[in-house]
Amino acid sequence: MKIYLNGRLKLLNMNMLLPERISEIALEKEENSKIEILNIYTSNDKFIPLVACESYGNYELYYLEDTPIIGINILRVGLDKSNDYGAIAEDLGYIYRDEQCINEAIEAFKISESVGVSSLYIYKELTDLYEELGETKMREEYNRKYNEAI
Repeated sequence: MKIYLNGRLKLLNMNMLLPERISEIALEKEENSKIEILNIYTSNDKFIPLVACESYGNYELYYLEDTPIIGINILRVGLDKSNDYGAIAEDLGYIYRDEQCINEAIEAFKISESVGVSSLYIYKELTDLYEELGETKMREEYNRKYNEAI
């Protein structure tokens, strides 16, 4: 943004809002290319989206370590309502994995597999999860799928 203050051209950038963190920064660029920070505000509060995103994204947007059930519930509602739910199922799988809910993680990743995984790493996740359960046959099947996808 270009702003004129006292007849001098100033370049000003401000107000960056991210879903996972609220930040506001105002920078002023002087004519001599010096950048001055006018204001910084960053919130350490935890924010998560209230709706599930159908696009491949970052599951950590929905993951609150102290209350993971909030993000899980948001993603489960999105999974039920969406027509394009593969990425939602993957986000749910990653949260379940991090929470050591192995069977639920497998179920979520297999939902993604049924509509087409976003990445070959979903097969790797399934390989690792089946290994944790000691299910050798399924571990080998998903390890094969992973290696074929490489």
